Amino acid sequence: MRWTGGRAVFASGSPFPPLVWSPPSGPPRTVYPAQANNAYAFPSIGFAAVLTRCSRITDEVMTTSMTTA
Repeated sequence: MRWTGGRAVFASGSPFPPLVWSPPSGPPRTVYPAQANNAYAFPSIGFAAVLTRCSRITDEVMTTSMTTA
């Protein structure tokens, strides 16, 4: 936050608690880290499962989905 003057965009695969950031000027504010894996990976995998009517998603399918652009 300090490097960008509060203009950072941060998302992680793991949840992080809210952060209270005190900018050099202005009042402190609370920022909330996002979870990128839930927003980007899982909906597409679920959508593909529905479209293909698969009965299970194997480890191989998950690995392929994470390594294929």
